[in-house]
Amino acid sequence: MTGASGFLGTHLLNYIRNEGFQVLGMSRSIISTNEYIYGDLLNINSLENACKKVDTIIHCAGYAHAFKEQSSVEGKKHWEVNFLGTKNLVEAAIDQGVKKIIFISTVKVMGEKTTLKKVSEDYQDEIVSDYAKSKKAAENLLIEVSNKKLIETIILRPCMIYGIGGKGNLERLVGFIKKNKVLPIFDTKNKRSFLHISDMCTSIIAVLTQHAESKNKIYVVCGNECLSTTNLIDLICSALNWKGINIKIPTFILKFFAFLGDSFERVFLKKTLFNSQILDRLTESACYSSDKIQNELNWKPTVNMKEGIKELVKSIK
Repeated sequence: MTGASGFLGTHLLNYIRNEGFQVLGMSRSIISTNEYIYGDLLNINSLENACKKVDTIIHCAGYAHAFKEQSSVEGKKHWEVNFLGTKNLVEAAIDQGVKKIIFISTVKVMGEKTTLKKVSEDYQDEIVSDYAKSKKAAENLLIEVSNKKLIETIILRPCMIYGIGGKGNLERLVGFIKKNKVLPIFDTKNKRSFLHISDMCTSIIAVLTQHAESKNKIYVVCGNECLSTTNLIDLICSALNWKGINIKIPTFILKFFAFLGDSFERVFLKKTLFNSQILDRLTESACYSSDKIQNELNWKPTVNMKEGIKELVKSIK
């Protein structure tokens, strides 16, 4: 399993071992032991060594900075790690006789936003960020090698994954509210999907244990609920069991401050705490359906947002 030292990888290793699978975690920041092996996606020799006597690869490693506007350096890093790194891994896997690769992609390969209604695997909107473009290119590569019957592939497209130990936008929002005792109530009508880390892990277990059904398939993985930013703030407030200073911010005010943030960044070439990219995350919809994996592999998300947020609030100091 690549990315063994990351957020998903550390959780997933425990789940897989508890299911009785023999798994070797690969990371470029880990010294090889009985349970881990060194491997660098940009070092083909290390990948050849890591793939020896391996039946299945779970490819969790990647570089994620999914904003639309990025420096050329970050754009290059996305391409190197997410596409070229995956290409190197696939070549090493084929050379060493690996039978199957489970690739952890992202719903962002379907576009940066959706409608208010849930969308499934065949939905496609404009791909903007370098992160999504590099992941889409990696998906295309995997589809190509599977069509040539060189190796079996399964592609999982999770939405935003959250949970204990995560460092994403949801974890930062909870931390901000707990620290500042302020509840910013955004007047939005958007809908977004979320996925608890344990449900992400069980979806991968479902793929591992139902080989025939999942062969060469693509699955969106998400929870059953789609929440607005306002709904999300309400759940955090409920989990905290207190009322802070409620600041209801109309969307037009948010747009004004986002404009100021963008202008500051263009003039001073420095990042601000709030800009149009962050506004998009708060106001745009990203609502998905996991009906396909639920119907075909009998996988179900078990952690609802109320339970997940309560757990997350307790874990963040």
